[in-house]
Amino acid sequence: MTAYQLIRSWRGEGSLHGWLLRIAINRALRAVKLQRRLVPLENESGEPLPIAGGSEPLADALMAERDRLVQEAVASLPEPYRETIVLRYFGELSIAEISSQTGRPIGTVKTHLGRGLLRLRPALAEARLT
Repeated sequence: MTAYQLIRSWRGEGSLHGWLLRIAINRALRAVKLQRRLVPLENESGEPLPIAGGSEPLADALMAERDRLVQEAVASLPEPYRETIVLRYFGELSIAEISSQTGRPIGTVKTHLGRGLLRLRPALAEARLT
């Protein structure tokens, strides 16, 4: 629906796939910011929530918390580092595809990727994720 509403903003310079992916990434980043901070382990009546497909509730909760911390760390990066990290690791685009999508030279994309990862390292180290 968002793409339909914003179709006039597509300039046709890049691929339609890339433009749609950028919309999806922006919406995902907004959702991360709005997401609840805690992973609920019980429902409103105090009963444990069922764990889908897992027999280790603690491990599942820790993995969910780790994922949340990674998403928050990435969302807190300044542009253009956040965009480059999201396109590379969440969008699974190649360096060349990111270059084409953003209109930046390949060397600049590599620099933004490297600097973005360096900025993520302290945040992830605090969460003991590195």
